[in-house]
Amino acid sequence: MVFPSLYRCNTRNQPRLCEQIGGKLVSLYFTLGQYDFIVVSEMPDAKAASMLVFVASGGGGIEGSVTTQAFTTAEARDMFEAAGKIAGSYKPMGAS
Repeated sequence: MVFPSLYRCNTRNQPRLCEQIGGKLVSLYFTLGQYDFIVVSEMPDAKAASMLVFVASGGGGIEGSVTTQAFTTAEARDMFEAAGKIAGSYKPMGAS
């Protein structure tokens, strides 16, 4: 089965777009299932990642995009440790 729109997809523009926004394209995967492709990029912040989605989907060829921020295990460990230090002093609303 051939999907002409994906087959003709110009993937050469993706690295340049990422670089113009201040980031880097790590990889581009074509997938089966809910999403047709996944872009893995390194962006300086969430604002830059959002700009990537806005520009890429602005032409109308992409709809229903999802952006997910990923963390390395070291970054996650640091976040969990920091959260653990303040968790004991947190009181949920309505708690006595």
